[in-house]
Parts: sequence; C-alpha cells; structure tokens
Amino acid sequence: MRMWCERDGLLVVMAIMSAMLLGVTARAEAPREGLTFYAGFDQGLDADVATGGGKAMVQGRMTRYVSSSGKSGGAACVNAADRELKYALPGNLTSGQGTVAMFVCVEKGSLTDPNTIVFFDAFKDKSMLVLYKHHTTPKQIQMVTQTQVNTPGSVACRVNDVDWSAGQWHHLAMTWDANEIAVFIDGQEAKVLQLDKPLTELGEYFFVGGSMHRWGQLPQQANLLVDDLRIYNRVLSAEEIKSVVDNAARTESRE
Repeated sequence: MRMWCERDGLLVVMAIMSAMLLGVTARAEAPREGLTFYAGFDQGLDADVATGGGKAMVQGRMTRYVSSSGKSGGAACVNAADRELKYALPGNLTSGQGTVAMFVCVEKGSLTDPNTIVFFDAFKDKSMLVLYKHHTTPKQIQMVTQTQVNTPGSVACRVNDVDWSAGQWHHLAMTWDANEIAVFIDGQEAKVLQLDKPLTELGEYFFVGGSMHRWGQLPQQANLLVDDLRIYNRVLSAEEIKSVVDNAARTESRE
C-alpha cells in the first residue's frame, strides 16, 4: 500500500480549488434556459439568437451600429426623436411572462435632464410593455404595463433617485408574469409591483430605444447606446439577473 504523502495532499487541495472555481464560473454564466432573443451588437444590428425574426429594422435617420463603443465590443445607438430600431415580436417575446435585460449608456446628459429616454417598448392598441424615463420625472425609471382586458389605466413600477451620468454603462432588467412586475438596476432588485390582470397581446414588433410614432414628439435625451440585449420567455430570478451583470464584468476584465 502506498503511503500518504505531502504531494497527495497538495493534489487533493488543487482538485478542490479547481472544482470550486468551476462551480463559481458556472453559477456566474448568463442563463441560457428560456433565451428567445439575444443581440450582442458585436457584428451589427441583427440578432445573434432569435426564436422569431432576428433581422433588425431601422426607420428614420440611420440607427447607428458602433463597433467599439459597447459595454463589450459593439453597441446600437438609438434615439426615438428621429430614428428607431425594431424587431419582430412573435416568437421572441411572450406577453404572459418574461424578462428583458440590457446594458444602456446615455452618451450625453444625465437622468436629471428634462428629456425622455425610452429603453424598450412593445405595444398594441392599449396594451403595452415599456421601460423608460419620462421628461417630467427626473431620476426616475419606470416600467409601465397595460392590458386591454377591462382596465381603466396602466400600472407603473417606478424607481426613484436613479442618478446616472453621461458615458456610464448600467444594466436594466424588467420581469413580468400574471401576478407581478419588477425592475432591476445593475443586478439588484429595485422595485416590485403586484398586478391585477396579466398582459395581453403586444403587437408585431418590439422597439429598442422607442418608436418615433409614440415618443418622437416628446423632448428626447441624447443618443442612447444599447448592448447585450436579452429576452427570455420566463421570469429570471434575482440571482440569474445578477449573473448576467457579473458575467459581463468578467468578460470586460479579460478584454
């Protein structure tokens, strides 16, 4: 029988450490289950993954693809005042439940300026799902939902005192199901609101940066950069949303 030696102990310790590191890496990876749409904007504006249509549709002044200004790699540059970026909604986004997550950066100005910034928008008639900052509410990000099923108005999940400066990248996420909606900022749950009725049909397209038809008449913030847009057909947990942010931070540190 071979005697236990110091070298054996060292090998065991190294194996345990390797397993721990692999476990941390696995836990921190961005979740893939339920991912229906992903646009990393590293090769252009078209989606990298799309259960429905992944072709980018632009309108107005050209929506720019910036190859070196993203959180990691490229980014889409949008502005609802004079340009819009939209994708097919069927297959990519479900009204019953889901998650939208993205990194955003305001090129100029801040959230204290009296301008509107639309991050994400999907709508049909009176039904809508929108994440934005209104020009009348400085330093406030809102997730607004409305259903066409016998409802007198919308439900707004408001997060106050969001103080972002120009040129800073931040992560936004919103989740929804039949019972509640929630907003996450930089991987942390910021606000949860209960729903009385689930969302209904949301139309044929979703917009990144807002629809000119819906938002173009309002005072608009300077260009918005968007990167790493993810849509899921399920509600991600707080831990999973944080893993998206952590994974992006690790990727950025390696570049």
